[in-house]
Amino acid sequence: MLEFGTVKEIKGLEARVHFEAWGLEDMWLKVPQKFTVTKKSKIMPEIGQLVAVILTDDLCDGVILGGIYNEIDLPPEDLGDDFIQFEDGSSISHAEGSKSFNLTVDNLFVSKNIIAGGEVQDSKGTLDSVRQHSNTHEHPNGNNGSSTRKPSTTV
Repeated sequence: MLEFGTVKEIKGLEARVHFEAWGLEDMWLKVPQKFTVTKKSKIMPEIGQLVAVILTDDLCDGVILGGIYNEIDLPPEDLGDDFIQFEDGSSISHAEGSKSFNLTVDNLFVSKNIIAGGEVQDSKGTLDSVRQHSNTHEHPNGNNGSSTRKPSTTV
């Protein structure tokens, strides 16, 4: 049976869901994940989130199908293929087949770690091109017009 409820609590990989329409007791239900074999994921619903649930006929067990957008909680305009937007406005998106992620951090004053297995780049160029420029140019010396020594090649 398909039902709709509101998440009241999260514990591990389960969520306690309240079913207002049926007056049912709150039930602890499993939360399916997008990936569980070669890729792994853990994305849990939020407290207060409206979720769709499949329940057994005897109402003793069930599973959360996923969160439901509604008139109060609306989706961002352009979600892309895989998209997560966090409460602080930061987001991660991935277009299938692109072999890249877009990471947006709205609060740049907070320390963030970005670890990449490939070349890091933005709309202006690659991090390697910045290294090449910085490791090969010389700065003019303002006192006598001569150049400073070459910079270290370690970054």
